[in-house]
Amino acid sequence: MLKNEKGITLAMLTLSVAILLMIAFTTILLVFDSGVISESNLIKQNNNNNNESMNSEASQVQEINRTEVVNNAN
Repeated sequence: MLKNEKGITLAMLTLSVAILLMIAFTTILLVFDSGVISESNLIKQNNNNNNESMNSEASQVQEINRTEVVNNAN
């Protein structure tokens, strides 16, 4: 009587969910094992160091300019 009804069975649903979980788990492992997170943190740290160097250099240039203005005024 119900043999002609179409639909997903509980076994197929369970199998589909299991496959999706394996794919998600594998993807997460690949991201963390390949060092994507640590590499991005390293790049972020290098950018911060570059910004600090640029700020320091800008301060030195401003100090040189102030010294030249004072020397020219005398």
